[in-house]
Amino acid sequence: MSDDDNGIVDFPKSKVSGTLDYNRWVAEGYLNVIKKAIHTAANDPHNETGKYNFEIDFKIAYKGLIVPEWVINNQTTLKIILNNQYFNLVVDDDVFEVTLFFNNVEARITIPFKSIVMFKDGHNGFMLSYEYPPEKTEAPKVELVPDEPEVAEIVSLDAFRNKGDEDK
Repeated sequence: MSDDDNGIVDFPKSKVSGTLDYNRWVAEGYLNVIKKAIHTAANDPHNETGKYNFEIDFKIAYKGLIVPEWVINNQTTLKIILNNQYFNLVVDDDVFEVTLFFNNVEARITIPFKSIVMFKDGHNGFMLSYEYPPEKTEAPKVELVPDEPEVAEIVSLDAFRNKGDEDK
């Protein structure tokens, strides 16, 4: 097991069968921590300005991400801060939505949890930095070919010839 400076833990594949996906399990644990933190802020009845200080970096090119183009501005990742000026924070299983201000312009954004590469809680000195492993793609379906080739039926062309052609 190695632990890089960026906090990404890389576990080797299981020597038994290769089916123990430790990287995904750890990433799912990280996701659950982030979901619980954001869910707590979204449902806190005493959530006053500045109570939470979440800094979140996420990948721009991610399925389900909804961000106005003018906010992205040719970046590959985007950083948002949930502290003083965020509104209508809603948390679902796979995404969270929030209204923020970018250069004094209001924007509603939707962020898939799996797009997050860094989460920091500035008030509690807690930080996670990782990348969710890409989804495994299914192997292409292979059409099985029978062991023995099929025997072709031989058709005589005589049945299709005109009767007058036989004399020629």
